[in-house]
Amino acid sequence: NAREGRTGAFFSMEMTKVQLAQRRIARTSGISVKLQNGTLDDTQYHKVSMAVQELRRMNLPLFIDQRPKLTLSQIRATARRLHRKHGLQYIVIDYLQIMGDDASVMNAQRTYQIGHNTAGLKALAKELDIPIILLAQVSRGVEKAEDKRPGMSDLKDSGAIEQDADIIMFVYREAYYLERNPPVQSDRENYTDFADRQTAHDLLLREKKGVATIIVAKARQGEAPVNVDIAFDGERVTFGNLRRPRES
Repeated sequence: NAREGRTGAFFSMEMTKVQLAQRRIARTSGISVKLQNGTLDDTQYHKVSMAVQELRRMNLPLFIDQRPKLTLSQIRATARRLHRKHGLQYIVIDYLQIMGDDASVMNAQRTYQIGHNTAGLKALAKELDIPIILLAQVSRGVEKAEDKRPGMSDLKDSGAIEQDADIIMFVYREAYYLERNPPVQSDRENYTDFADRQTAHDLLLREKKGVATIIVAKARQGEAPVNVDIAFDGERVTFGNLRRPRES
């Protein structure tokens, strides 16, 4: 969005400006965040340097607030000020469960605190007439389920999120689970059957490598549920359009 010239605010309570910058550099230079944190050769260093210069030239209209545990009141005040001065077109908040609590709900139950924040952010989105992209944690329970695809019941403190959000989307990467759960031959399984399972697993892993599925679980003004496959580059921590036919 920033590259397209849209002015945004990013409230990053989990990552620092340096970490966010490394991801932007990785996307521009092709040099992964892991390599950036290590020793670069001359070619890699040149690519990173050129990417930094390009990002500085672009001067993206993105305001990053990296203060930890921001409260709803602090986010609201900062967003209003930025909107008044620069005309915000979107807000990103990373992430809901590590937001701080306003004094009025400091001693309330966790579900009430979450509801206070989601309702307040929904009101802010309507007031400024811009989208707010709010990241949220998924419960660890999804890791134990046979079907790893997350759903709305897997959102931590999900009731308020389900109620207030206009759109709820999950990111699911099947390759992540395929890599971590290779087939294991059982005592009663003959080698031929196991080999067939192994081959099917490897073919599916090859198909799903570099692919992420966006699960649109709720869309107040659209169709849901809907699954959309997109490209995922783990080394550079970036998403994009799939550039190859899915059947290949």
